[in-house]
Amino acid sequence: MMQRIFKVLLIAVAFSFIVCECGCGDVSKVKHTTESSQHFSTEEIESGYKVVEDYFWVNFDHCVLKELKFVENSESERQALIENFNKFDDLPQSDDVIAYKLLVDEYKDGELYRSDLSYSCHLGRSNKGSWHILEIGFD
Repeated sequence: MMQRIFKVLLIAVAFSFIVCECGCGDVSKVKHTTESSQHFSTEEIESGYKVVEDYFWVNFDHCVLKELKFVENSESERQALIENFNKFDDLPQSDDVIAYKLLVDEYKDGELYRSDLSYSCHLGRSNKGSWHILEIGFD
């Protein structure tokens, strides 16, 4: 029994080292900037924040997400984005699109390497379902 407990503890410690060393993106101090929207509820905007943060945490090694800002697009801009994204077979078809701006710091060897990098992000969904990443990239 003691050996089993020791093995479980050893695995837990090893896992914590792996997680700490993976260099995952830091979203712990992100500032959300939300303005009122004519198209989206606060809950819809906030659920998009969570999708962006989860994506950032997994895909932005050694970076810190400083600010995440909802961007209101006009109806015509949203429709143009939907049409554009739906042209790609490798993206899920969407009937709605929401936009965000990200402000990011990048670290290299533990030191600040580049500051205030600006990214744009678009999320899509169908039938008021869950948001999914359509694109994220430098402004």
